[in-house]
Amino acid sequence: MEPGIDGETAEEIQRIQVDADGDGTPPSQPVDDGTTPTVGTNKRKRKCRVVKNSVVWKLFKSTEKDEYGDFMASCNYCGTEYLQGNSRSTSSLLHHMRGGCRKMPARSRAKPAAMQRLLQLASEQGQPNPSVWEFDQGRSRKNLAKMVAGHEYPFNCATHHFFKVFATDLQPLFKMPSRTTLRADCVALYEEEKGLLYDLFAKMDCKIDAIRDTMKYIKHSQSRMEKFKLAASQEDVPYRKPAYDVQTRWNSTYLMLDLALHLKKAIIRYAKLDVRYPYSLSDEQWDHVVTLHGHLKVPYPFIVDMGKEMFLKWNKYWENGNVLLAVACALDPRCKLHVVEYYFKMLHPSELQDFMTNLKQCFDDMFNEYLLANTKASQSQTGGTAHASGSSSGSVQQTNTRAGLKDFLNVKKQSDPMISELDQYLAEPLDHCSLDDDFDILSWWKLKAPKYPVLARLARDVLAVPISTVASESAFSYAGRTLSPTRSSLNDESVEALICAQNWLRASVIDSGGQLGDDDEGGEDDDHV
Repeated sequence: MEPGIDGETAEEIQRIQVDADGDGTPPSQPVDDGTTPTVGTNKRKRKCRVVKNSVVWKLFKSTEKDEYGDFMASCNYCGTEYLQGNSRSTSSLLHHMRGGCRKMPARSRAKPAAMQRLLQLASEQGQPNPSVWEFDQGRSRKNLAKMVAGHEYPFNCATHHFFKVFATDLQPLFKMPSRTTLRADCVALYEEEKGLLYDLFAKMDCKIDAIRDTMKYIKHSQSRMEKFKLAASQEDVPYRKPAYDVQTRWNSTYLMLDLALHLKKAIIRYAKLDVRYPYSLSDEQWDHVVTLHGHLKVPYPFIVDMGKEMFLKWNKYWENGNVLLAVACALDPRCKLHVVEYYFKMLHPSELQDFMTNLKQCFDDMFNEYLLANTKASQSQTGGTAHASGSSSGSVQQTNTRAGLKDFLNVKKQSDPMISELDQYLAEPLDHCSLDDDFDILSWWKLKAPKYPVLARLARDVLAVPISTVASESAFSYAGRTLSPTRSSLNDESVEALICAQNWLRASVIDSGGQLGDDDEGGEDDDHV
């Protein structure tokens, strides 16, 4: 640099001109826009604009530290601070993230690539909608649990070699859980879905309860009844005594709602007369009552068709199986034929006599069949004993002869129609056990087998018949799929979680218009001839 007039360099002349007041700072400074460096006496003031592209800034926050623009990066978990600036890299932050912070969750200590975000295009109403996708181990494990529960896969599918190869190829960062962890994830998924269901029930505003509580409230005391009569007269509404329903009978619920709509003006007026009345209904709630009343009064056509199908199955069920069910009821020593007579009289009083006669005849025919089979078995056993006794000594022959005589007398006793086991059983008083007791009927017949050998065998066979006409395989097919050979060691908690979670997950997919992709919904087999 060339010297000036007095030998000063241009830099020294500039410093003298700038520091005219001798305090080391210029008398007037230009506006600092954050990009142009300014010069002091021996320090260079700078402001750094660091572009935070690194993934570590998801785990650190920056704060201004000094007048020169340097700032501190503070860990979100332990609070450790690192000086940052224009020339400083994020290496120290990465080192802290990978192993230096003991409070940082393990999933956050993954390699930076595990936290990289990808741009994906999601379509909304036919228009591309760019969004950022980020890998999440927890979310992926939850989706794996949904897959297992929703499609009935075994827990150990996560340990299958080629499934692991496939998953690793899709996302190398995904850590495959063990069978035990996967089971825990499925149970957690079930608990989450159950909680959502409970919340949904809790938010339901049941307007049938407001009407029911109103009726109960008014009927609770005579003074309220008198005040309600006054309200009805003031509104010029014909008075009718409030009544509430039986919650398990829809017809009574309809009658209660019908009465409430008839007394609507009186109920609204009563709410103004009784300051303690807590069940005032809004106009919207009354509209809901009207809607529900209409649904209960006139069913929709599809409900009518459903009822017809149910009625046909009901008739088929009782027409084909009522006699056998009645025999099973009669084998209960606590009520015998009396329970059949009592309930059948309620259902078909005009047909009671014919039915009871037919039942007694069927009961006799069944007993005689078992008696014949038991007699043949006894005779066969007696003949074999007599043949063996012919080659034995005199004392053994005498003993076997007496045993045969006993068997012969028992058969004669059983074959006598006047004193048959069936007549003796029906004639004896009812058992003293109460109908409310925990009564084991099979154990009772096992104890009575010496007294009623033929009838006990008949009871064992009849009581073992399933009460439903639905085939057992059909009724338990779902449980059979859940407790498949590959899942035969599931406990009750796991079975409940899998069955309920699958039902809820499948329902959510169907409600959203999706397809489950099961075998019965088409797929590759549709292309086969």
